[in-house]
Amino acid sequence: MNWQAQILQRHEKASMCADPLIRERFLVSYDLMLDFYGMRRLVVDRGADTGALARSSNWQARYHNLNTSGHNYLRITRILKCLGEMGFEH
Repeated sequence: MNWQAQILQRHEKASMCADPLIRERFLVSYDLMLDFYGMRRLVVDRGADTGALARSSNWQARYHNLNTSGHNYLRITRILKCLGEMGFEH
């Protein structure tokens, strides 16, 4: 964690949540992170994003790492909190 990082201000959050390009880039980053952990987002009919996840093709080795090493748990918690802040609670 970066102890020198500044706290996200409300007006910054509102600006980021309102910007479609920032939201799209956020989802691209989320997809990259999910792939790293052996998962992928499920997109249903007409491109609707329900927040549902599925295993990716490399899931076994990635899940094994998650189950045997807890060093990613705090990182995953921060990612989930960030999803909520950006309006992706689902």
